[in-house]
Amino acid sequence: NVVEFIDEPIRDETYVHRYRSTGYALAQSFGYKIDYSNGNGMFNSQEELDDYLSTTSYGFGVPRVGYFKYTDLNEDGVVDDKDQVPIGASGIPGITYGFGL
Repeated sequence: NVVEFIDEPIRDETYVHRYRSTGYALAQSFGYKIDYSNGNGMFNSQEELDDYLSTTSYGFGVPRVGYFKYTDLNEDGVVDDKDQVPIGASGIPGITYGFGL
């Protein structure tokens, strides 16, 4: 189930919720990609957190030790909504059927 066309505005990078339905499954969810470069995808020490925050900031709060380490996909130095990607599968079943007796 992929949306082939829906009449929706084309939104540029400055628009907050710029995700489109065209080309994605119905009810597709978007979220942040976890960075597993350190093994478990979390900040394991204050030193690791400080190193990360020296080059990258979060646009939605302050991370702490034990929080997930998100990937800055567009490499602008800020992890924000522009770094979200499609995650998981849609809640809409790919095939539906029925029969009567």
